[in-house]
Amino acid sequence: TLLFRADNFFERYLETTETAVGTLFGLGFMSENTHYTENHFNFIIGLEDNETGATTQLDTSDIAWSIFIIRYGIVGTLIYLALYAYVGVRYWRRRGTLAISMVLSLALVFGFSFTSDQLFYTTALIFPLLHDENSTH
Repeated sequence: TLLFRADNFFERYLETTETAVGTLFGLGFMSENTHYTENHFNFIIGLEDNETGATTQLDTSDIAWSIFIIRYGIVGTLIYLALYAYVGVRYWRRRGTLAISMVLSLALVFGFSFTSDQLFYTTALIFPLLHDENSTH
């Protein structure tokens, strides 16, 4: 549910904002199920890990914003969103069929970011970034 996702994000947001460096740049790129993660995080809200039965601490497929805030912090998240918006605006200015399709695709992935983790992964930007702007197609 949306409440679960909001709680998941808020719990990780509170952990991230305990320090100034964490607030700005996140807590790092540690992996799930490592000794470091097990010793430094004790989140209550999250999906259950199938292997260990414990709550997943970092990775979640429910909401992209939890992953963004814990890994990148506020500044990193804003930089990523700025790149995402920049790509969308460049296509929007072209006004071609392909450009509108790309903008709608980017908008769809952004909309899904509240119910999935697709925005976090750069696969959402592969097609828009690979398109040659000098192409006549």
